[in-house]
Amino acid sequence: MYTGDGLKVLIIISSLQAGGAERQCAELLKELSNEPSIEVTLILFNNIIEYEAVKSLPINIEVLSKQDKNIVKLLSELRHKINKIHPDVIHTWLPTATLYTVIAKMLMRYKLINGMIRYGKPIKRFSKLWTYGLITFPLSSHVVANSFAGLRAHNLITNKKNCVIYNGLDMNRFKIDKNSSSIRKQLNAENKIIVVMVANYGDTKDYHLLVKVAEKLESVNNDILIMSIGEGKNYNSIKDLILSKKLRNFVQLGRRNDIEEIVATSDIGILLTNTNSGAEGLSNSMQEYMALGKPVIATNSGGNPELIKDGVNGYLVAPFSKEEVVDRIRILTESTELRKKMGDTSIQIIQKDFSSSSMAKRYIDLYGK
Repeated sequence: MYTGDGLKVLIIISSLQAGGAERQCAELLKELSNEPSIEVTLILFNNIIEYEAVKSLPINIEVLSKQDKNIVKLLSELRHKINKIHPDVIHTWLPTATLYTVIAKMLMRYKLINGMIRYGKPIKRFSKLWTYGLITFPLSSHVVANSFAGLRAHNLITNKKNCVIYNGLDMNRFKIDKNSSSIRKQLNAENKIIVVMVANYGDTKDYHLLVKVAEKLESVNNDILIMSIGEGKNYNSIKDLILSKKLRNFVQLGRRNDIEEIVATSDIGILLTNTNSGAEGLSNSMQEYMALGKPVIATNSGGNPELIKDGVNGYLVAPFSKEEVVDRIRILTESTELRKKMGDTSIQIIQKDFSSSSMAKRYIDLYGK
């Protein structure tokens, strides 16, 4: 950990609404607030904080004042706040906040850690992300991704000023009685194997494949229930698809505040990716499945192989392969012992390499440079 006389760290992110990167930022803020030698300031572009614990942390929180301002005024206000805070290091999260910060701090000599890479799919030339990287990477002291797949996406893997710091979890969140959720009773699923997918209904998640998997499973095994937690633009179209196929084994729960309890009472975690649209860097959902002792079935793309060792704590499947997904679910449903063995291995992996304290230590060491 940092042992100097004092360090002023400025973290900039658009908001702390519910999301994977935002949760990681909140976890880091919590860990940093326990370091007496570090003074933390958080700048938000809008006053959305859905991680309530952040509001009570002993950190400074600054919010850019107006939502309808033009870009010039926004950059001017951001520049003014940075100069007022006078940080030793600036740490940005996600592409938009990083781009705005780089422009706002032009000709200012503050060190910048660029944390925009939270994805794992190769980037097309002249795309928005490619352009953001082209502008911001050369003006950053370090580029930090949450997976090696993310660095490879921008061909940054060999540059020594770039590094990977994995997402971290607070394991106290997962001290849950697996029988604490009433979801099985509500769904009349006490004796079923539950396969759960926690993911937004955006284009990068392959819910169409999950529907095909449910359709196949319903024709061969009535003891398996597919459950999804999440919302998004494709939610209603998938709902209509489920209704049109008259599937009784696919339940959409929408947005929930008891995700950990529901996953704890489930049997298998799954995350299917539409690789035509994107790929995870390091999935929070998959880490949470693992922390709750579940075997995981995931698309072999992005940073997923950095979490899942095929046949050890779960299975990696080819993109869009209904047959592979159905087969891996079948293997896991046939053996309680195998599910427990893989789930126990998942917990060990998370505790060893993916704790919030180890994530914070690596960031603090980087700040200290």
